[in-house]
Amino acid sequence: MGTIQEKTLSDGRIAYKAQVIKKKNRKVVLQKSRQFARKAQAKAWMESVEKAFEKTGAAPSRHRNTTMASLIWTYLADHDALDRSYEYSKERDLLYIADRTYFGEMVAEEITAKDISDFGSWLRQGRKPPTVRNYLSYLKPIFRVAKIRFDVNIELSTFEEAWEPLKITNVVGKSAERTRRPEIEELDQLMRAFELSRLNGNNPIDRIVAFAIFSTRRLGEITQLTWDDYHPNDQRVCVRDMKNPTNKRGNHVWCRITPEAQAIIECMPQDDERIFPVPKTSISAAFSRKTNDLGIKDLRFHDLRHEGVSWIFEKGWTIPEVQSVSGHRTWDSLRRYNQYDKPADKYENWEWKERVTKNWL
Repeated sequence: MGTIQEKTLSDGRIAYKAQVIKKKNRKVVLQKSRQFARKAQAKAWMESVEKAFEKTGAAPSRHRNTTMASLIWTYLADHDALDRSYEYSKERDLLYIADRTYFGEMVAEEITAKDISDFGSWLRQGRKPPTVRNYLSYLKPIFRVAKIRFDVNIELSTFEEAWEPLKITNVVGKSAERTRRPEIEELDQLMRAFELSRLNGNNPIDRIVAFAIFSTRRLGEITQLTWDDYHPNDQRVCVRDMKNPTNKRGNHVWCRITPEAQAIIECMPQDDERIFPVPKTSISAAFSRKTNDLGIKDLRFHDLRHEGVSWIFEKGWTIPEVQSVSGHRTWDSLRRYNQYDKPADKYENWEWKERVTKNWL
Protein backbone atom coordinates (compact mmCIF):
# COMPACT_ATOMS: atom_id res chain seq x y z
CA MET A 1 0.00 0.00 0.00
CA GLY A 2 1.30 3.45 -0.87
CA THR A 3 1.52 6.42 1.46
CA ILE A 4 0.65 10.10 1.15
CA GLN A 5 2.61 12.66 3.12
CA GLU A 6 1.43 16.24 3.59
CA LYS A 7 4.15 18.90 3.45
CA THR A 8 4.39 22.69 3.48
CA LEU A 9 6.31 24.30 0.62
CA SER A 10 8.57 27.34 0.98
CA ASP A 11 5.82 29.71 -0.24
CA GLY A 12 3.34 28.43 2.35
CA ARG A 13 1.32 26.17 0.03
CA ILE A 14 0.37 22.65 1.07
CA ALA A 15 1.53 19.77 -1.14
CA TYR A 16 0.98 16.01 -0.99
CA LYS A 17 3.77 13.56 -1.75
CA ALA A 18 2.55 10.14 -2.85
CA GLN A 19 4.97 7.22 -2.59
CA VAL A 20 4.64 3.62 -3.71
CA ILE A 21 7.17 0.98 -2.62
CA LYS A 22 6.81 -2.68 -3.63
CA LYS A 23 9.02 -5.54 -2.49
CA LYS A 24 9.55 -9.04 -3.79
CA ASN A 25 11.59 -11.58 -1.85
CA ARG A 26 12.50 -8.78 0.56
CA LYS A 27 13.96 -6.70 -2.28
CA VAL A 28 12.54 -3.39 -3.48
CA VAL A 29 11.34 -3.90 -7.05
CA LEU A 30 9.38 -0.69 -7.41
CA GLN A 31 9.86 2.70 -5.79
CA LYS A 32 8.09 5.73 -7.23
CA SER A 33 6.98 9.05 -5.77
CA ARG A 34 5.38 12.24 -7.01
CA GLN A 35 4.19 15.46 -5.44
CA PHE A 36 0.76 16.97 -6.07
CA ALA A 37 -1.14 20.12 -5.18
CA ARG A 38 -4.19 18.16 -4.03
CA LYS A 39 -4.58 15.04 -1.98
CA ALA A 40 -7.13 13.57 -4.40
CA GLN A 41 -4.59 13.87 -7.23
CA ALA A 42 -1.93 12.14 -5.15
CA LYS A 43 -4.34 9.32 -4.28
CA ALA A 44 -5.40 8.83 -7.91
CA TRP A 45 -1.79 8.64 -9.10
CA MET A 46 -0.82 6.25 -6.30
CA GLU A 47 -3.72 3.92 -7.08
CA SER A 48 -2.91 3.91 -10.82
CA VAL A 49 0.70 2.89 -10.11
CA GLU A 50 -0.41 0.13 -7.71
CA LYS A 51 -2.97 -1.25 -10.17
CA ALA A 52 -0.42 -1.31 -12.97
CA PHE A 53 2.03 -3.15 -10.75
CA GLU A 54 -0.57 -5.72 -9.70
CA LYS A 55 -1.47 -6.35 -13.32
CA THR A 56 1.97 -6.39 -14.96
CA GLY A 57 4.45 -6.62 -12.12
CA ALA A 58 5.96 -3.28 -13.13
CA ALA A 59 5.22 0.42 -13.09
CA PRO A 60 3.39 1.73 -16.17
CA SER A 61 5.98 2.78 -18.74
CA ARG A 62 3.49 4.12 -21.25
CA HIS A 63 0.29 6.01 -20.45
CA ARG A 64 -1.84 5.65 -23.55
CA ASN A 65 -4.99 6.52 -21.63
CA THR A 66 -3.51 9.46 -19.77
CA THR A 67 -5.96 12.35 -19.58
CA MET A 68 -4.92 15.97 -19.93
CA ALA A 69 -5.86 16.44 -16.27
CA SER A 70 -3.44 13.71 -15.20
CA LEU A 71 -0.74 15.14 -17.45
CA ILE A 72 -1.24 18.63 -16.00
CA TRP A 73 -1.03 17.28 -12.45
CA THR A 74 2.17 15.40 -13.31
CA TYR A 75 3.66 18.48 -14.96
CA LEU A 76 2.96 20.67 -11.93
CA ALA A 77 4.34 18.03 -9.58
CA ASP A 78 7.47 17.78 -11.73
CA HIS A 79 8.05 21.52 -11.33
CA ASP A 80 7.88 21.16 -7.55
CA ALA A 81 10.20 18.15 -7.60
CA LEU A 82 12.78 20.04 -9.66
CA ASP A 83 12.45 23.10 -7.42
CA ARG A 84 11.36 25.27 -10.33
CA SER A 85 9.48 28.48 -9.64
CA TYR A 86 5.94 28.45 -10.97
CA GLU A 87 3.70 31.44 -10.61
CA TYR A 88 0.49 31.06 -8.64
CA SER A 89 -1.71 32.37 -11.48
CA LYS A 90 -0.32 29.81 -13.94
CA GLU A 91 -0.82 26.94 -11.51
CA ARG A 92 -4.34 28.15 -10.72
CA ASP A 93 -5.31 28.33 -14.40
CA LEU A 94 -3.81 24.94 -15.23
CA LEU A 95 -5.69 23.34 -12.34
CA TYR A 96 -8.87 25.00 -13.59
CA ILE A 97 -8.35 23.34 -16.99
CA ALA A 98 -7.56 20.01 -15.34
CA ASP A 99 -10.36 19.92 -12.78
CA ARG A 100 -13.20 22.02 -14.17
CA THR A 101 -13.25 21.75 -17.96
CA TYR A 102 -14.06 19.00 -20.42
CA PHE A 103 -10.55 19.36 -21.88
CA GLY A 104 -9.09 17.85 -18.72
CA GLU A 105 -11.09 14.66 -19.32
CA MET A 106 -9.75 14.16 -22.87
CA VAL A 107 -7.12 11.52 -23.57
CA ALA A 108 -3.88 13.44 -24.15
CA GLU A 109 -2.56 11.31 -27.02
CA GLU A 110 -5.83 11.66 -28.95
CA ILE A 111 -5.95 15.47 -28.88
CA THR A 112 -5.77 17.18 -32.29
CA ALA A 113 -5.18 20.77 -33.35
CA LYS A 114 -8.94 21.10 -33.90
CA ASP A 115 -9.57 19.95 -30.33
CA ILE A 116 -7.31 22.73 -29.07
CA SER A 117 -9.01 25.24 -31.36
CA ASP A 118 -12.45 24.14 -30.17
CA PHE A 119 -11.34 24.40 -26.56
CA GLY A 120 -10.12 27.93 -27.22
CA SER A 121 -13.54 28.84 -28.61
CA TRP A 122 -15.17 27.26 -25.54
CA LEU A 123 -12.96 29.34 -23.23
CA ARG A 124 -13.78 32.47 -25.26
CA GLN A 125 -17.40 32.35 -24.08
CA GLY A 126 -17.59 35.10 -21.46
CA ARG A 127 -13.84 35.78 -21.56
CA LYS A 128 -11.65 38.26 -23.39
CA PRO A 129 -8.94 37.20 -25.88
CA PRO A 130 -6.03 38.00 -23.49
CA THR A 131 -7.56 35.75 -20.83
CA VAL A 132 -7.98 32.87 -23.29
CA ARG A 133 -4.42 33.45 -24.47
CA ASN A 134 -3.15 33.03 -20.92
CA TYR A 135 -5.04 29.77 -20.37
CA LEU A 136 -3.82 28.19 -23.59
CA SER A 137 -0.24 29.52 -23.39
CA TYR A 138 0.19 27.71 -20.07
CA LEU A 139 -0.53 24.44 -21.90
CA LYS A 140 2.22 24.97 -24.48
CA PRO A 141 5.17 23.89 -22.28
CA ILE A 142 3.31 20.67 -21.46
CA PHE A 143 3.06 19.82 -25.15
CA ARG A 144 6.75 20.65 -25.51
CA VAL A 145 8.03 18.27 -22.81
CA ALA A 146 5.37 15.54 -22.55
CA LYS A 147 6.97 12.99 -24.89
CA ILE A 148 10.50 13.14 -23.48
CA ARG A 149 9.71 13.94 -19.88
CA PHE A 150 6.56 11.90 -19.25
CA ASP A 151 6.50 9.36 -22.10
CA VAL A 152 3.15 10.71 -23.35
CA ASN A 153 3.03 10.93 -27.13
CA ILE A 154 1.83 14.46 -27.88
CA GLU A 155 3.61 16.91 -30.17
CA LEU A 156 4.31 20.64 -29.84
CA SER A 157 3.45 20.95 -33.53
CA THR A 158 -0.15 20.02 -32.69
CA PHE A 159 -0.42 23.00 -30.38
CA GLU A 160 1.31 25.36 -32.82
CA GLU A 161 -0.98 24.28 -35.66
CA ALA A 162 -3.97 25.48 -33.64
CA TRP A 163 -2.40 28.71 -32.38
CA GLU A 164 -2.22 30.82 -35.55
CA PRO A 165 -5.90 30.35 -36.53
CA LEU A 166 -6.87 31.23 -32.95
CA LYS A 167 -4.97 34.51 -33.30
CA ILE A 168 -6.46 35.32 -36.70
CA THR A 169 -10.01 34.77 -35.45
CA ASN A 170 -9.35 36.87 -32.30
CA VAL A 171 -10.01 33.97 -29.95
CA VAL A 172 -6.65 34.78 -28.35
CA GLY A 173 -4.96 38.17 -28.21
CA LYS A 174 -2.54 40.30 -26.21
CA SER A 175 -3.58 42.56 -23.38
CA ALA A 176 -3.53 46.31 -23.81
CA GLU A 177 -0.69 47.95 -21.90
CA ARG A 178 -1.86 49.10 -18.48
CA THR A 179 -1.33 52.71 -17.52
CA ARG A 180 -3.18 52.68 -14.19
CA ARG A 181 -1.40 54.66 -11.48
CA PRO A 182 -2.66 55.05 -7.92
CA GLU A 183 -3.69 58.44 -6.67
CA ILE A 184 -2.11 59.69 -3.44
CA GLU A 185 -5.55 59.62 -1.80
CA GLU A 186 -5.99 55.95 -2.75
CA LEU A 187 -2.57 55.06 -1.37
CA ASP A 188 -3.34 56.95 1.84
CA GLN A 189 -6.43 54.80 2.36
CA LEU A 190 -4.52 51.60 1.72
CA MET A 191 -1.56 52.52 3.89
CA ARG A 192 -3.83 53.53 6.76
CA ALA A 193 -5.65 50.21 6.62
CA PHE A 194 -2.49 48.11 6.28
CA GLU A 195 -0.71 50.01 9.07
CA LEU A 196 -3.60 49.27 11.41
CA SER A 197 -3.41 45.60 10.41
CA ARG A 198 0.34 45.53 11.14
CA LEU A 199 -0.16 47.14 14.54
CA ASN A 200 -2.60 44.32 15.29
CA GLY A 201 0.14 41.79 14.69
CA ASN A 202 -0.41 40.98 11.01
CA ASN A 203 1.97 41.14 8.04
CA PRO A 204 3.76 44.46 7.27
CA ILE A 205 1.97 44.98 3.97
CA ASP A 206 2.07 48.76 4.35
CA ARG A 207 5.86 48.56 4.20
CA ILE A 208 5.74 46.12 1.29
CA VAL A 209 3.41 48.43 -0.69
CA ALA A 210 5.72 51.41 -0.15
CA PHE A 211 8.77 49.28 -0.98
CA ALA A 212 7.14 48.08 -4.22
CA ILE A 213 6.79 51.69 -5.36
CA PHE A 214 10.20 52.98 -4.28
CA SER A 215 12.11 49.88 -5.44
CA THR A 216 10.03 49.18 -8.62
CA ARG A 217 10.20 45.50 -7.73
CA ARG A 218 7.62 42.90 -8.71
CA LEU A 219 5.79 41.05 -5.94
CA GLY A 220 7.58 37.74 -6.55
CA GLU A 221 10.94 39.52 -6.49
CA ILE A 222 10.13 41.25 -3.20
CA THR A 223 9.22 38.05 -1.39
CA GLN A 224 12.43 36.35 -2.56
CA LEU A 225 14.82 39.06 -1.37
CA THR A 226 17.17 37.85 1.36
CA TRP A 227 19.51 39.74 3.63
CA ASP A 228 22.41 38.20 1.71
CA ASP A 229 21.00 39.81 -1.46
CA TYR A 230 21.17 43.25 0.11
CA HIS A 231 24.42 45.22 -0.10
CA PRO A 232 23.76 48.50 1.75
CA ASN A 233 27.22 50.00 1.17
CA ASP A 234 26.82 49.59 -2.60
CA GLN A 235 23.13 50.61 -2.47
CA ARG A 236 22.02 47.62 -4.51
CA VAL A 237 20.15 44.33 -4.22
CA CYS A 238 20.38 41.09 -6.14
CA VAL A 239 17.02 40.39 -7.78
CA ARG A 240 16.76 36.65 -8.28
CA ASP A 241 14.93 35.00 -11.19
CA MET A 242 14.07 38.34 -12.73
CA LYS A 243 11.40 38.15 -15.39
CA ASN A 244 12.94 37.43 -18.77
CA PRO A 245 11.38 36.79 -22.22
CA THR A 246 13.30 33.52 -22.55
CA ASN A 247 14.01 32.08 -19.13
CA LYS A 248 13.86 33.83 -15.78
CA ARG A 249 15.21 30.81 -13.91
CA GLY A 250 18.70 31.74 -12.73
CA ASN A 251 18.45 35.26 -14.19
CA HIS A 252 19.89 37.05 -11.15
CA VAL A 253 20.36 40.80 -11.67
CA TRP A 254 22.00 43.38 -9.42
CA CYS A 255 19.82 46.48 -9.22
CA ARG A 256 20.38 49.88 -7.69
CA ILE A 257 18.13 50.67 -4.74
CA THR A 258 16.72 54.11 -4.04
CA PRO A 259 17.27 55.74 -0.62
CA GLU A 260 13.52 55.50 0.07
CA ALA A 261 13.50 51.74 -0.54
CA GLN A 262 16.70 51.26 1.42
CA ALA A 263 15.19 53.02 4.44
CA ILE A 264 12.32 50.50 4.45
CA ILE A 265 14.73 47.55 4.34
CA GLU A 266 16.70 49.00 7.25
CA CYS A 267 13.61 49.08 9.48
CA MET A 268 12.76 45.40 8.91
CA PRO A 269 13.67 42.94 11.71
CA GLN A 270 16.38 40.44 10.80
CA ASP A 271 14.66 37.39 12.26
CA ASP A 272 14.35 35.53 8.95
CA GLU A 273 16.69 34.96 6.02
CA ARG A 274 14.21 36.85 3.84
CA ILE A 275 13.77 40.59 4.21
CA PHE A 276 10.00 40.37 3.73
CA PRO A 277 9.08 36.86 4.96
CA VAL A 278 5.47 36.93 3.78
CA PRO A 279 3.96 34.47 1.26
CA LYS A 280 3.35 36.09 -2.11
CA THR A 281 -0.20 34.77 -2.24
CA SER A 282 -1.01 36.33 1.14
CA ILE A 283 0.12 39.76 -0.03
CA SER A 284 -1.75 39.53 -3.32
CA ALA A 285 -4.95 38.36 -1.63
CA ALA A 286 -4.74 41.06 1.06
CA PHE A 287 -4.15 43.79 -1.52
CA SER A 288 -7.09 42.69 -3.67
CA ARG A 289 -9.36 42.34 -0.65
CA LYS A 290 -8.45 45.75 0.75
CA THR A 291 -8.88 47.61 -2.55
CA ASN A 292 -12.32 46.05 -2.87
CA ASP A 293 -13.23 46.96 0.71
CA LEU A 294 -12.16 50.57 0.15
CA GLY A 295 -13.91 50.89 -3.21
CA ILE A 296 -10.64 51.45 -5.10
CA LYS A 297 -11.37 50.39 -8.68
CA ASP A 298 -9.06 48.50 -11.02
CA LEU A 299 -5.85 48.74 -9.02
CA ARG A 300 -3.48 45.76 -9.00
CA PHE A 301 -0.34 45.21 -6.98
CA HIS A 302 1.72 45.11 -10.17
CA ASP A 303 0.57 48.67 -10.95
CA LEU A 304 2.88 49.76 -8.11
CA ARG A 305 5.89 48.86 -10.27
CA HIS A 306 4.54 51.06 -13.06
CA GLU A 307 4.03 53.80 -10.49
CA GLY A 308 7.59 53.44 -9.21
CA VAL A 309 9.24 53.62 -12.62
CA SER A 310 7.12 56.64 -13.56
CA TRP A 311 8.05 58.31 -10.25
CA ILE A 312 11.78 57.91 -10.94
CA PHE A 313 11.38 59.43 -14.40
CA GLU A 314 9.39 62.30 -12.93
CA LYS A 315 12.25 63.04 -10.54
CA GLY A 316 14.41 63.74 -13.59
CA TRP A 317 16.52 60.59 -13.65
CA THR A 318 18.13 59.57 -16.94
CA ILE A 319 17.19 56.42 -18.85
CA PRO A 320 20.33 54.49 -17.73
CA GLU A 321 19.66 55.54 -14.12
CA VAL A 322 16.08 54.27 -14.31
CA GLN A 323 17.24 51.01 -15.90
CA SER A 324 19.74 50.50 -13.09
CA VAL A 325 16.82 50.43 -10.63
CA SER A 326 14.03 48.77 -12.61
CA GLY A 327 16.14 46.17 -14.43
CA HIS A 328 14.62 46.92 -17.85
CA ARG A 329 17.07 45.79 -20.49
CA THR A 330 16.11 48.15 -23.33
CA TRP A 331 14.73 51.64 -23.84
CA ASP A 332 11.84 50.20 -25.87
CA SER A 333 10.51 48.47 -22.77
CA LEU A 334 10.49 51.81 -20.93
CA ARG A 335 8.74 53.92 -23.57
CA ARG A 336 5.27 53.56 -22.05
CA TYR A 337 6.27 55.17 -18.77
CA ASN A 338 5.48 58.82 -18.23
CA GLN A 339 8.24 61.41 -18.50
CA TYR A 340 8.11 65.08 -17.61
CA ASP A 341 10.26 67.97 -18.76
CA LYS A 342 10.19 69.57 -15.30
CA PRO A 343 11.34 67.25 -12.50
CA ALA A 344 8.81 66.76 -9.70
CA ASP A 345 8.74 64.34 -6.78
CA LYS A 346 5.19 63.15 -6.18
CA TYR A 347 6.20 61.59 -2.87
CA GLU A 348 8.45 64.36 -1.54
CA ASN A 349 6.07 65.26 1.29
CA TRP A 350 4.17 61.98 1.50
CA GLU A 351 3.75 61.20 5.19
CA TRP A 352 3.91 57.44 4.69
CA LYS A 353 7.43 57.58 3.24
CA GLU A 354 8.67 58.29 6.74
CA ARG A 355 5.88 56.62 8.67
CA VAL A 356 6.60 53.08 7.42
CA THR A 357 10.23 53.33 8.53
CA LYS A 358 9.43 53.98 12.18
CA ASN A 359 10.33 50.88 14.17
CA TRP A 360 8.05 51.86 17.02
CA LEU A 361 4.94 51.45 14.84
